[in-house]
Amino acid sequence: MAWDESLNTGIEEIDTQHKQLIEHAENFFEKAGGNLAQSEINGMLVFLESYVLQHFSFEIALQREKSYPDVNAHERLHKYFIDDFNDLKDRIDSEGISREIIDEASKFLINWIIEHISLEDKKYAEHYLKA
Repeated sequence: MAWDESLNTGIEEIDTQHKQLIEHAENFFEKAGGNLAQSEINGMLVFLESYVLQHFSFEIALQREKSYPDVNAHERLHKYFIDDFNDLKDRIDSEGISREIIDEASKFLINWIIEHISLEDKKYAEHYLKA
């Protein structure tokens, strides 16, 4: 998973955060495939979750600032992601890290991030830049 200019929303701070989110996700998958202790993996997950929550809060604040009409639906999508992410963390806690979990998590995160940015974030960015 790598940043692609087609993911640009036109909102500089959002694009910077998206790039960093992708870098953090890549870093997690790269390191999780090695011989890290469970505590190190948990620490990386906590960091990734914290970063995602900060980013989501920032996005929603921008949407509210410009009275984006679909802000509640967008916020629900974020909640679904957090719920799925928490399920992933719980699974790693109970089963430990494995190649299968890393592969599933990678597909989940990559698909969600790319799809969310490409569809949902670009919708609100268009509204934000016109407002």
